[in-house]
Amino acid sequence: MAVEAAGVKGKVLAVDILPMESVDGSHFIEGDCREPDTLHKIARFFDDQRIDLVISDMAPNITGIRDVDEANFLELANIVQEIASRVLMPGGSMLIKLFHFPGTDDFVGGLRNTYSSIARRKPDSSRRTSREFYVVAKGFKI
Repeated sequence: MAVEAAGVKGKVLAVDILPMESVDGSHFIEGDCREPDTLHKIARFFDDQRIDLVISDMAPNITGIRDVDEANFLELANIVQEIASRVLMPGGSMLIKLFHFPGTDDFVGGLRNTYSSIARRKPDSSRRTSREFYVVAKGFKI
């Protein structure tokens, strides 16, 4: 879907810590977004130009220990927000998967300082009992 939406002039980059099959019309970087080398590869792919959209479906492995899981989810969310702040153009958007924990509301509230519009969405494909939801943040403010 991202390749189709980007069209022939757009670029789509997928980044994952695990190997992934290539998708026609996209580029793949195998790496950890917490590592500076991966962040440099992302910047080089876009020639340090600002982009329109960051989509993140990242999630850590679940431990079953609530405090550890919350910390891991929020760490990834903050990493995505940091990446987005480095690469988004003014007015750009971010779509990020989150899981509801006590600290999640503070994270989402903090996005209001950086984006003009914030909306929460829970897709029909997500189980009703799942803590999973998505945030659509539009109107990035540099």
